[in-house]
Amino acid sequence: MTEHTKKLLEKPEPPESNECCGSGSCCPCVWDYYRDQMKLWRAQQAELAAANSTDAPAAGTDAPSTS
Repeated sequence: MTEHTKKLLEKPEPPESNECCGSGSCCPCVWDYYRDQMKLWRAQQAELAAANSTDAPAAGTDAPSTS
């Protein structure tokens, strides 16, 4: 049986100042790529946060008793 898992994305680093020519004619610009990668990373972080919040007991409640 094969287990399918998503690869955990690393937070993208913004482009270095020397990576963008500033002409506005590059398609896609390194900043476009960065924004796309940030959008993917944020979506994954939101999924992880939602999954973790459903796994943990709600605030103010006790964990189920084991006795």
